[in-house]
Amino acid sequence: MRVTLSNGFIANTCVSLCLFCASFFGFTVSCTYILAPCLLMLTKKDKGKRLNLLKAAMAVLFAISITLGSMLLSVCVSWLLLSLDYNGPYNSVGNYINYNIN
Repeated sequence: MRVTLSNGFIANTCVSLCLFCASFFGFTVSCTYILAPCLLMLTKKDKGKRLNLLKAAMAVLFAISITLGSMLLSVCVSWLLLSLDYNGPYNSVGNYINYNIN
């Protein structure tokens, strides 16, 4: 992907603003997921192609749904593993070992 100096500045500024907003609200965000769409849109704009707003909105909704789905899956797996750790068949073994160490 060819990036001009002005496009790189614009894309990095957009990514920085998104990261500052996300960190203010306490979210973890990957820079790659933010930078790639900015660069793709700027490259498309440089070639003189129009941006289809419906496709762009569908892409944003798809990205949000993937993010929410992965968040839900990670919370469910964490809950399952923590419940197995605290209520599983070997939960008393850890307490027994800790009492014998002290």
